[in-house]
Amino acid sequence: MYKFQNLLITNLLVVLVISTNIQAQLVQPKLASNKYTLKFANIYFEISPEIGARISSCKIEGNELMYVDNSSNYWGSTFWLSPQSVWEWPPSKELDIEAYNAGISDNKIWLGSKTDPKTKMSFSKTVYANTADTSITIEYALINNDTLTQKFAPWEITRVPTEGLTFFPNADQPDTFIWIDINKPSKKKEKKFYDSKGWLAYANNSHNILIKLFEDISPVNTAPKETEIEIYRWNGPYVELENQGNYKSIPAGDSVVWTVKWYVRSLPKHFEIKEGSEDLIYFSKKFVEAQRKTQN
Repeated sequence: MYKFQNLLITNLLVVLVISTNIQAQLVQPKLASNKYTLKFANIYFEISPEIGARISSCKIEGNELMYVDNSSNYWGSTFWLSPQSVWEWPPSKELDIEAYNAGISDNKIWLGSKTDPKTKMSFSKTVYANTADTSITIEYALINNDTLTQKFAPWEITRVPTEGLTFFPNADQPDTFIWIDINKPSKKKEKKFYDSKGWLAYANNSHNILIKLFEDISPVNTAPKETEIEIYRWNGPYVELENQGNYKSIPAGDSVVWTVKWYVRSLPKHFEIKEGSEDLIYFSKKFVEAQRKTQN
């Protein structure tokens, strides 16, 4: 039975992963009600430039994957500087919640922030969708507007509801996975730190999955007291799935770019959305391997 299920999953992957010989096809973004949207296949993706250029919705077949209750500031997917010890709390309002300049060029959404007065840093984000592999690419640029070289790492924070689970490779133990059941709130605030292999996945109880791919980094290249993957939980309605990039020096007047690719898919209904699911392991490993090959 399991071999038969693997065959079904393999056939699904063949449909989902397109050959590198097919030319990239970028989706035309739309602007409506002060939000930039990307609609393609069965996916809806939305960015709110007036609220820190935040990713404010990510749906497949009408089902929302993110936590989008905007009654507070803690919703959607945002972007920070790492390490947090440089700026403490709260995040820079210029980078996190204030309006970004925005526009569309060559079927790409571009967004630019103001400069944070404390760190003298600003952000730009370039976002586009590709029908060739049904992906959404986000290119984050960290821009140093100071007169001195500074060192930072990029940090993407995606908030999802307390349902389903998140999982990713355990870099400390090859061929094993970290599994975090988030079907109920944590009894206390907790932040956990992990080394992965350049990707993480979130599967919800509606059998939808978000896979995020980014550059795999060594622990020696992470920001001080930070890691490649960080999971923040508390006794509230969302969990933060956080991924970070290389801790790099940025010369005065220069910038560094970090790319994250989002893949949203519907999963077969027979998949078990639970810790150790062989279906989830097989699907995600094959999917990531195939996407890595197309990028090389």
